[in-house]
Amino acid sequence: MNDKKYRAAAKRHLETCEYMLDYLDQISYADSYSKENILVDIYYLSGYVIECIVSYAIGELELSQSKITETRKIHNFQNNDMYFLCRNKPELEMPIESLIKNSGVQDLYKYWNPKIRYDNMNNLRERDIKKIVELSKSIYQVINKEIR
Repeated sequence: MNDKKYRAAAKRHLETCEYMLDYLDQISYADSYSKENILVDIYYLSGYVIECIVSYAIGELELSQSKITETRKIHNFQNNDMYFLCRNKPELEMPIESLIKNSGVQDLYKYWNPKIRYDNMNNLRERDIKKIVELSKSIYQVINKEIR
């Protein structure tokens, strides 16, 4: 996938998360699909907002700085890609670090991974999911503004 498609995917995932949150109380839940399942789905997608916007940014950096040759692990934005991005674009480090630190959902950020879709996560609270979506939106905005 080219870098612009990652940015478009991040935007689409963010809009989906926001839409689902806006209509969360109006959704009619089937017997087998509860509000908790939708909260897990929103959490899952919010991580992909960050994953996609970081992938977009790194791809753009690689295009503009041919000296970057390190390989990255896919789906590990917390420990690898985010560090890689901030190291190569230092002006992003403080704003993103501050956003994460002040989000109130550092653990949700820290432990997100693509495998969560298989986990039983009935203990997610709606207010925390709203915060993780807000965090993903803020990270999206910071990176999207800085990387063009």
